[in-house]
Amino acid sequence: MDNNNNYVNILVDSLQKKMEILSEIIELNEQQKEIITKEKLDMDKLDENMRDKSELISRLNMLDDGFQSVFDRVKDELTTNKDKYQEEIIRMQNCIKKITEQSMNIQVEEQRNKVALEKQFKNTRDGIKKARMSSRMASDYYKGMTGMKAPVEPQFLDSKK
Repeated sequence: MDNNNNYVNILVDSLQKKMEILSEIIELNEQQKEIITKEKLDMDKLDENMRDKSELISRLNMLDDGFQSVFDRVKDELTTNKDKYQEEIIRMQNCIKKITEQSMNIQVEEQRNKVALEKQFKNTRDGIKKARMSSRMASDYYKGMTGMKAPVEPQFLDSKK
């Protein structure tokens, strides 16, 4: 019985750690938004931000796996003795509600950042395309100018008769 109580406390702790990690991901999403919305995109900062988020997601997956294995051990105990674990169950339910809210917030922000990043990349591609066209036009102009035989002498037109 005491062992099951420890497992239930581990479940609650696991959910609280998950909330902390999700809060960190939300903060990284805000930083990513700032990086993306700047006029000049800093790819190094964006890359570092994405690596940090990837690390946090890995930690979340490990927590989820651990939570599931512990939950599988005490599931029967929790369902048969709901009254005994009422307080812990309520704490877990509150944590799960908060985790769900945080997850939805993260999904919305991820989608917004994706759209903003795609827009940033499109603008960069358009800028590169314009630079290539300008360079090609300048090159064609210089090629055309060097191909002319002799410059035309300035001519004076007398409009008086």
